Amino acid sequence: MSLRAGELRAMQLVQQYTSIPSPRAIDHITTQDESYLVMSAKPGVVLRDTFKTFTDEEHVVFTRELQGYVKQLRAIPNTTMSGFAICNAGGAACFDHRFDGVPAQQLRHQTGYRICFTHGDLALRNILVKDGKISGIVDWETAGWYPEWWEYTKCHFAIYGHKNWLEVVEKILPGYQNELEAERELWKFLNPWG
Repeated sequence: MSLRAGELRAMQLVQQYTSIPSPRAIDHITTQDESYLVMSAKPGVVLRDTFKTFTDEEHVVFTRELQGYVKQLRAIPNTTMSGFAICNAGGAACFDHRFDGVPAQQLRHQTGYRICFTHGDLALRNILVKDGKISGIVDWETAGWYPEWWEYTKCHFAIYGHKNWLEVVEKILPGYQNELEAERELWKFLNPWG
């Protein structure tokens, strides 16, 4: 399954099981060299560009709204029948830039974590807002079923000093500090961006 096909399936699942404002997947087109996803547009501006201007009340409303959406995501059942507990939305191997090309057998481990559906890249750049409310969540290419701590640690990657964002993350996904420390150690060795 291509990365875009997995993203298409993720968007379909979000439409089917949640009230999250996300683009509607229209079509998936694959050529010999590329794969494209045709989708509807969502109104609003990227949260990264406006988050620091939110009033205290807008922060409260935003946090409550995002917390509700994360709860809805985590309730999406894995109906892929792929045999993998941890997989992308289409049931294939998950995509993570850090592990591109690493054989799946080398990534296996056993934990006691709950596996739940996760956006995988819930970041300031992937949330659209309008009038202080979430108007869209975009970029579903890394969505899939992951250990429950996955979204929390991913929310800490590449945030560049957005203290308010980290406060939101702590409120909606608390309790994974040990997992974050382990991820930070991995980032030192497996960061594809430098």
